[in-house]
Amino acid sequence: MTRTVADILDQAAVLVGQPGMWQQDGFRGVSGSCCAAGGIAQVIAPDDPHGDPWDLSGGRERAELGREAAAFFAEFLRDYEDAVAFWHPSGDDEDGGELDVIETIAGWNDDPRRRQSEVVSALRDAAAEWRERTEARAQRQLAGAR
Repeated sequence: MTRTVADILDQAAVLVGQPGMWQQDGFRGVSGSCCAAGGIAQVIAPDDPHGDPWDLSGGRERAELGREAAAFFAEFLRDYEDAVAFWHPSGDDEDGGELDVIETIAGWNDDPRRRQSEVVSALRDAAAEWRERTEARAQRQLAGAR
């Protein structure tokens, strides 16, 4: 069975939801704890203790799924509560640059007011939104094929 972005986000929510597994100010800890982005990395590349699921040496499909899951979560956070989007100043779009995926996730995760339960909820909410969008897209395609 092929994993989806929603699967990755749900699995990351389970991971960071375990007692002692969520952390701030760090991607992945030696004990296995991780931030939200590190949780996505851990799910994508559990065999890579350094946590770089975007490294193509782990396989193109894995790297692309990791990038897609992290990018979707960062975009989701742009509109989520008090998240601040961080931008690379490329000037290529109307927002003044390109979304910095990791900095957006880390900045939100590392807010001193942030709680583990909020991170878990956001990951689950993002997974649900991915599924809703995917279902809506499939319905539109089905309607267009008729």
